[in-house]
Amino acid sequence: MLARIRALLAKAEATGFPEEAEALTTKAQELMARHSIDEALLAARTHGADGPGARRIGVDAPYEDAKAVLLDAVASANRCRAVWDGDLGFTTVVGFEADLEAVELLFTSLLVQGTAAMTEAEAGQRAGGRKRTKTFRQSFLMAYAQRLGSRLAADTARVTAEADTGAAGDAPGGLLPVLAARDVAVTETAERMFPRTTTSRVRGVSDAEGWTHGTAAADRARTGAPGPGIDR
Repeated sequence: MLARIRALLAKAEATGFPEEAEALTTKAQELMARHSIDEALLAARTHGADGPGARRIGVDAPYEDAKAVLLDAVASANRCRAVWDGDLGFTTVVGFEADLEAVELLFTSLLVQGTAAMTEAEAGQRAGGRKRTKTFRQSFLMAYAQRLGSRLAADTARVTAEADTGAAGDAPGGLLPVLAARDVAVTETAERMFPRTTTSRVRGVSDAEGWTHGTAAADRARTGAPGPGIDR
């Protein structure tokens, strides 16, 4: 399954057609959500003892605030918790192994897609005589992260609802209690690892053009409101 997801994301990064990238990325997220559900049901049937783990993912400057928001959105949509350490330049993602793998794959791909879209949009802005590159990029990436967050969450919710209707034989109590128990395990693990996190307000958006182009790029990638918060 993960090999198929990697192949879909690689195609999404390589294509020059936004509609194709949208379809490929959406399919990848759907497969990730389905894989997560299958892993949860298997663990419930076999009474698997494996608990949540953690993985550090680099969040490099520049525009690290926006990149951390994007990673947080991807983590949340894939049933993980993310804690960003801006001073050390990485986010620790807490979750079950299959979900951690999915988060790293999707975040890396979406960052590649977003950077390419930002570069293209910026070139158009420069051709029109604009020079506010830094504010444009910051606003672009923040909008991109926020829009993708809502879309990823919607994709996961849709796949989960579809799976729940057919899960009676795999999980006598239903799928949702199984997933809820895993959510609790992830939250408890994250709180043990980071008992003193704070939620920080990231830098505001000051470039309307950047925000508009970033939102459009997120819609094309297929997978909010200003002023997100992220755990540190």
